[in-house]
Amino acid sequence: MEKHRSIWKRTTFFGAIFAGAILVSYLVVNWPVVVQQAQFATGNMPNPPIFATEDVIEIPEIGVRAPIVWATDDNKDALQKQLLDGVVHYPETALPGEIGNGVYVGHSSNYWWEKSDYNTIFGLISKLEAGTEITIRYQDQEYVYEVYENRSVAKDDPEIWRQTDTAEITLVTCWPRGTNLKNFLVRGKLQ
Repeated sequence: MEKHRSIWKRTTFFGAIFAGAILVSYLVVNWPVVVQQAQFATGNMPNPPIFATEDVIEIPEIGVRAPIVWATDDNKDALQKQLLDGVVHYPETALPGEIGNGVYVGHSSNYWWEKSDYNTIFGLISKLEAGTEITIRYQDQEYVYEVYENRSVAKDDPEIWRQTDTAEITLVTCWPRGTNLKNFLVRGKLQ
């Protein structure tokens, strides 16, 4: 009986150490997202920076203001590099104001060693509710889209690319944060 208690104590001790290590690892890797969630919860979102570029996406509700990178190639490695520079407009999808579905991709989280101001730019898009406005400034014009849908979808769900007969946008990021198991999408219609 004493031997079983000793084994149980050691197992519990090492189990607690392992669980603590997992928790610390999660916090280290996802610290920017944890901070972002706390800022959103307290209503204390920082003012996003202003850019010299004319092509910008803005979502004040979640503190997003980022340059739009116009991808010309859907090569995954090229897209990953471009995501470090802002929100990427997926090639061959509708441009702002055009009929169809314009797809914009951004990180919800990224590796801590990848230095970028945009590693968590879409970390809070799951908080966007119907009626929230998304503004895109493109070629000296302003396009305001109103959110009508948000949900998680399978990684390769064709819904992301669904074309429409109205001017719409789809924001896409990996989901849940810190993984690429699924995607989270937010859809909006031009107002």
